[in-house]
Amino acid sequence: MRLFILALALLTLPAHSATLADYQVQLPNTNNITIYFDIGLNELNPSWDLPRPLWPILFKRLSTLTAPHPTDALYDNFASHVQNYRGLQLRFALVSNSPKQLPPLRIINKQVTAPAGMVAVDPGRLTEYWLFGTAPKPEIKTALVEALPVATFEQCQIMGNTIVNTTPRQCVLPDKSLVLETFDVPNEDSLTVIYFHDCLKYGRALINTFPRRCLLPGGRVIAEPPVPLDHYQQRLESE
Repeated sequence: MRLFILALALLTLPAHSATLADYQVQLPNTNNITIYFDIGLNELNPSWDLPRPLWPILFKRLSTLTAPHPTDALYDNFASHVQNYRGLQLRFALVSNSPKQLPPLRIINKQVTAPAGMVAVDPGRLTEYWLFGTAPKPEIKTALVEALPVATFEQCQIMGNTIVNTTPRQCVLPDKSLVLETFDVPNEDSLTVIYFHDCLKYGRALINTFPRRCLLPGGRVIAEPPVPLDHYQQRLESE
């Protein structure tokens, strides 16, 4: 009887002590991987299934991308614009006759964790951005960018957004805003500045197009919002 209980315990042990290798080994027994955009709504969190061809790419990224990234320091004190954002949760549904079950993974703030602790690192949060890009609906991608703003061309490109081959190249975000390919390093303002007038304080360049655009360190572009018609009416009445 004791041997039977011990064997049963060994089969269910990975639910609390899984490693990255455990997930990779179980991929042939996995029916689907569901990604939850965790904003504290439990089962009501926005979610989508990760396409099967991307499964090996995900685990290759997690197992090989381990070197520090130049943007790592940006996220040490970063507070998301979406206060309840708790990262992306990956849930693994295995085949019904699988002897093992895998706990969910959570990817946030340069770390990949299981309930027992960290199983991998995510330098520059690039895998988190990459997973954002797998969302099938534009409205979900827009919400994700609000939770974790895109500060560089690399981050925008890795999400699979449209690239315009100008000089410099431009990446078009789901909300139609732009990120230019630059070689300067973003700073905290690149993540936290939202409005054009704030960008004028911290940006490095003003692009005199119509509308005017402000360029933040790292390449993010913020367009000047249109002036309301009543503003012009007030000016005419005052002249």
